[in-house]
Amino acid sequence: YAFSQANSTMFGEQIRKDLQATSHVVFDIVVLHWVVDNDKEETISGTMFPFDFSVPLPDGCATVKFWFSGWSSTGTLITSEHYTIDVWA
Repeated sequence: YAFSQANSTMFGEQIRKDLQATSHVVFDIVVLHWVVDNDKEETISGTMFPFDFSVPLPDGCATVKFWFSGWSSTGTLITSEHYTIDVWA
């Protein structure tokens, strides 16, 4: 399960503030990218805040790398830091 608040701490410098939630950048689409055990990159996208994603992982996987990217309402593509989780069996 991955959850993005899509705020300025996740995506870097704030572009524009949402009038209803002033700590959030306005995103039209947020994409979760992930790679299991250095295999191919997979993605899933969301168009509704809050952006949360559930991704089943294969049995026996050792590492999961993931990051978020998002298209802001101003048309800018913003990408988060990349994170790695070591899965313990």
